[in-house]
Amino acid sequence: MTVSDVRELDRKRLAFGQVAELYDRARPSYPAEVMQGLVQNMALQAGGPILEVGAGTGKATVQLAARGLRVIGLEPDQEMASVARRKCAGLERVSIVESDFEHWPIEESFPALISAQAWHWIDPGLRHRKAAEAVSTGGTLAALWMFPAWERCALREAFSRAYEAAPELVADFSMHPDSQPDRLAGDWEHEIAQCAGFQEPVVNISMHSVRWLVPRTRMREGQTDESWDALA
Repeated sequence: MTVSDVRELDRKRLAFGQVAELYDRARPSYPAEVMQGLVQNMALQAGGPILEVGAGTGKATVQLAARGLRVIGLEPDQEMASVARRKCAGLERVSIVESDFEHWPIEESFPALISAQAWHWIDPGLRHRKAAEAVSTGGTLAALWMFPAWERCALREAFSRAYEAAPELVADFSMHPDSQPDRLAGDWEHEIAQCAGFQEPVVNISMHSVRWLVPRTRMREGQTDESWDALA
C-alpha cells in the first residue's frame, strides 16, 4: 500500500471512534449461536489464549471471554478501546491493547486469531502474512462479518432515499442499501494461496442467517409510538 492508501485506510477505520458510545449502543451484537459455533468449530480450550484483531467496543470480546477464553484484543482507536476496557473491566482474562495489527509486535503464537467485522480494515498486503506468524501450527484464522440481506429488507427503499441526501457516501460499504455487502470478505482462497506463511491451509466459508429487529418510531398526536421492522 502507498502512504496515501494507508492514510485513507486509517481515516476510515478510525472514524468509528468519533461516535464510540453511540456505535456501542446502536450496533447489534453477534448472535450467541454464531459465537458458540465459532468456538466449537475451532476446538478452543477454556483458558486458552486467542488474539482478537479489531476489538472495537468489545462486542465479540465479551462473548469470547464468557466462553472461558483468555482474549488479547487489539483496537487501534483510543475511544473504542476505552469503551471496550470499561465493558471488560470485570473480566480478568481480557486485555485490551490500543494498537493496530499491522504494527503490533508478535511475541507469542495463538491457537486462534479472530476478527469480527474488522478484517477488511487490515492492510490486505500484510494481514494474512502476519496472521500466519501469529497463529500456531494447526491453529485457525477466523474472520466474521454480519452482512445485511438488502434484497429481503422491507426498509431498503427508505434507506436508499435517505442516502440520496448524502451523495458523498458512495455505495462501497455494507450498510449502504445499494452496496454488495459480502465484497468486504474478499477472495479468501486467492489471498491465502498467495501467502507463503500458511502450510496446506484449509479454507472453510460458512453462512448463518439471523434477523435483526430495528425500532421504527412514529409520532401520533404528540405521542411516540414505537414498533419494529425486521432487517434480515
